[in-house]
Parts: sequence; C-alpha cells; structure tokens
Amino acid sequence: MMAGTTDSMKKTCATIATLAWWTIIDEFRQRSVVIFFAACAAFMFVMRGCYQASYVVNGEALDAATIVSHATFHVVAAGVMMLAALMAMRIFKRERDDGTQAYLLSRPIARWHYLAGKIAGLWLGSTASMLALHGVLCLMAFLNAHVVSPGYLTASLLCSVNLLLVVLAVMALSLWIPDFLAFLAILGVGVVSFIGHGVEAVAQNPMVQSAMQQSGAQGAHGLPWWKAAWILWPKLGGLEVAASSLIGSESFSAGALVNPLVNVVVFCCVLGALCYIGFSREEIV
Repeated sequence: MMAGTTDSMKKTCATIATLAWWTIIDEFRQRSVVIFFAACAAFMFVMRGCYQASYVVNGEALDAATIVSHATFHVVAAGVMMLAALMAMRIFKRERDDGTQAYLLSRPIARWHYLAGKIAGLWLGSTASMLALHGVLCLMAFLNAHVVSPGYLTASLLCSVNLLLVVLAVMALSLWIPDFLAFLAILGVGVVSFIGHGVEAVAQNPMVQSAMQQSGAQGAHGLPWWKAAWILWPKLGGLEVAASSLIGSESFSAGALVNPLVNVVVFCCVLGALCYIGFSREEIV
C-alpha cells in the first residue's frame, strides 16, 4: 500500500515538474520577455557610471554604492513582478486558444496537476530571472565600487514571495474577469501598496505624529475604515522594502519583515484556493 502511494506521489511530482519546465520554455521565449531582458541590459549599462558619482543630501555625503544598490534592487524587483503579471495574464487564454490546454487535460493529467505546473513554471522562471539580474547587479557593485553585499541575493529570495502572489493573483482574477483587467487590478494593488508603505513610514516620524496629535487628526474614536483596509491590504511594498534593508549597512529588523511576509503568504494561500476553484469550474473544449 505504501509503495503504491509513494509511486503515485513520484508520478504526480514528475508530472508537475514536467509541466513547469514546459511552461518556463514556452513563456521565456516570448517576444515580450526578450524585450524585457534587452531593456535590463540597457539599464545595467547606464547604471555603471552611477557607482562613481557622489551624492550629497543636506550637506552630508552619502554612500554611492548603497544608494545605487537599493535603487537597482527595487527597479529590477518591480520590473520582474510586472513581467510575471504579463505572463500570468495571458497563459490560460493562449493555451485555450491554441488547443494546448485541451490536449494536456485529455491525457491522464488532473486539473490541479496542470494548474500547479503552470504556477510553478511562472514562479520559478520569474524567480530565477530576478535572482540572475540581481546577481549581475551585485557583481557590478563589486567591480565598480569594490563593495560586497552578501544580503543582496537573500533579499531577492524574499521578494520571490511577492512574485508568487502576483502570479496567483493574476491567474485567479483572469478566471473571473477579463485578463487585461486582472493585470490592471494587480498593478493597482502594487502601486497602492508601495505608496501606502511610504505614507506609513512618514507617519511613523515623531514630528509628523506630533503635528497630527496637535491638529486632532488622531482624536476620532474607533478604527477608521481606511486604516482597517490598509491592515488587510497586500503588503507587496512592505515586504520588498523590508527585504532591501538587508543590503548595505542599513540595520535589519526581523520584526519589520514578519508582518508583511505573513500578510503576503496568507494572500498567496487565499488566491491559490480561488485559482483552483475558478479553474475547476472552467469548461475545457
């Protein structure tokens, strides 16, 4: 009995791995992906000279390598998230239109095998791309500024959880609403998340808190609706910013990472369930 269960699990894992590999090959040879990597190459070429520049804020000289490393980290992470959303947006429609979906599901492949393989392929492929790009940028920092950032790739791995949420969100929403609207929805969620995190960081400033108290902004009883909505909002921006604190000499706070990480993981579970429910209801022709 145990041997039969083990063989079944091995066969399931092999099926999902094969589907994931095919997804990586199919998606990462698309024209949009080639254009994205060409844009990344141009971006890296332009950024080379920034490591030698000097940056002064309020008369205080800042470390150029740290500033450039943080900026390039966020640009690449945001770019790969957008790329992952674009690939996830069209995957169901394209494979339904060209008959790939019907062909695969006519074989002894369960729907959840197909779904898991597609999600894993998109997530692993985009994560590998982000790690590779961040690795190149880390190498550039070493060659141009002789600075080693051991936390750069760890921060990149943490941002891969954001990629999983983006893939799951777009795939799930594309089963319920038009795929382009699904892309715009997750784009809007990401923009609000980053802006909201910035506002939240400013609100933590003692001077801002003092001004708000004097103006009576915090005098209302109960929890405002916008604050409740922000607590439940996907913390894509919070996780990326917390992960980026691993880069350079900035102090890292594990407490600041836990809340956004738990938030994003919970959303991944919910969206994964919605994706499964939605795909189970799809008519395959």
